[in-house]
Amino acid sequence: MRISILGPIRIETAKGLIHLPRRKVESLLTYLLLHPEQQTRDHLATLFWGDSAEDKARHSLRTALATLRQHIDDGLLITDRDHVQINPNFGLWVDLRELLAIGRRADDPDLVVMPGRLQAMLALWQGELLAGSYDDWIIAEREHFHIRLLTTLLALTQALRARSEYVLAIEVAHKVLTFDPANESAHQHLMFCYMAAGDRAAALRQYELCEQALISDLDVPPMAETTALYHWIKQQDGAEMSPAAKITNLPIPLTSFVGRTQQMTAVKRLLRPAAHETRLLTLTGAGGSSKTRLAIQVATDLIDGFAHGVWWVELAALRDGGLVARAIAKTLGVQETIDQLLSQTVANFLGDKQLLLVIDNCEHLIDACATSRQIC
Repeated sequence: MRISILGPIRIETAKGLIHLPRRKVESLLTYLLLHPEQQTRDHLATLFWGDSAEDKARHSLRTALATLRQHIDDGLLITDRDHVQINPNFGLWVDLRELLAIGRRADDPDLVVMPGRLQAMLALWQGELLAGSYDDWIIAEREHFHIRLLTTLLALTQALRARSEYVLAIEVAHKVLTFDPANESAHQHLMFCYMAAGDRAAALRQYELCEQALISDLDVPPMAETTALYHWIKQQDGAEMSPAAKITNLPIPLTSFVGRTQQMTAVKRLLRPAAHETRLLTLTGAGGSSKTRLAIQVATDLIDGFAHGVWWVELAALRDGGLVARAIAKTLGVQETIDQLLSQTVANFLGDKQLLLVIDNCEHLIDACATSRQIC
């Protein structure tokens, strides 16, 4: 059974569509799907019929539950005298769950997203949660899941960018803008991806659209990072740039960077192309000390200093050290050859490049990363 709750509720079975007789019953079903854990009858009666007397509210709840069993299936619910919940063993497909599941897999290096499958997935988001319902409880739920869905799609966009799948990343970022036109992170992703795909004009146009949306919706200008990216793109001559020089795949942080000025200055001084003595720099620190956030900010600020780009390789999801060189090659767009070790192929590619390569979350693959130092 397929139940869509993003937009007007839609219940599909092998026998056809199911139409529930009352809006309140649709709302109750949606709530139980969003909260599959056990719910007390008192809570549900108060939430949905709180303006009625207690006995009448409990009766209305019993009637609604009976309606769900009658129209859908008797095995849909598990109930007792005091509790109600969706049967976890009942075969249900829910559009919202499917979309959120993609976000949990975005960092999987083996994730393969086919264009047709991606389009079908994005089409699941048809509108706001339970469109047409105005129960008090739904407002907060809509906002909560709206943010979660945006975060999920932005994570997927970043994952696709990291794999150099720019066309697919563009498609996902545009879906974000469908529901949040002033989402600056999505605009940044599009600027990056258009430039990477060789469409410099579209990248510059995207900044203008970002600026218009921010002024119209929020009455604020673009962030300094977005404007800096715009000016960097303006300075590039797309016709003369090599594929590696076109762009960076750096993650786009969802928060502003504040403080740590001394650390920023020290790292930048070591990494600037003029500092030829620093070919390999390691950031160390306790877990949660924002090493990754510092690295992203430094690398972002140094984009215009490296003629052949700034590139990010994420190893968090990698478990096999033998795949480190492959992860680096995939990020850079380097193709494996039969007659040469991949690490040597990557080293040859990097040989004459002025390029900054940032490798994140490598502590669990330290031996493999140490072996791969020859690449740098």
